[in-house]
Amino acid sequence: MKGSFFCVDNYIGLRYNNITDSDISDGDLAVEVFILPESSERGALTEAVFYILLSLYTPMHGYGIMQNVSRLSGGRVNLGAGTLYGALNTLLEKSWIHALQTDKDSRKKEYVITPLGQTAAQAEMERLKELLENARQIIGGQLQ
Repeated sequence: MKGSFFCVDNYIGLRYNNITDSDISDGDLAVEVFILPESSERGALTEAVFYILLSLYTPMHGYGIMQNVSRLSGGRVNLGAGTLYGALNTLLEKSWIHALQTDKDSRKKEYVITPLGQTAAQAEMERLKELLENARQIIGGQLQ
């Protein structure tokens, strides 16, 4: 049995694989536990990446993502094809999104956010909430 599980809310991940070493009986699992970096160490998401992740809560193909990002941002963020597909490849490498199986005849590939990507989007939302609250305290305090 091969696979992985990530409990990213507390930044702990778990990967497991069958052990094939002759010293250990079949069916025993090897467990690797690792700590994922805190949100501040990962850095802020770019606005474009954040909107791409938000868009992919619903499966979409590239052109649909470009349209949805523009709509969500009120037209402020307009992605070119090169920028979009570069970001999609990075998100695929991070396992934040997944490419869905499509018909062999279809040239359009659909993407959807993964649980790990949802956690990254939620962490960014929390970071932005904190940023906004800090600004409200400082700027709001000066305006009163």
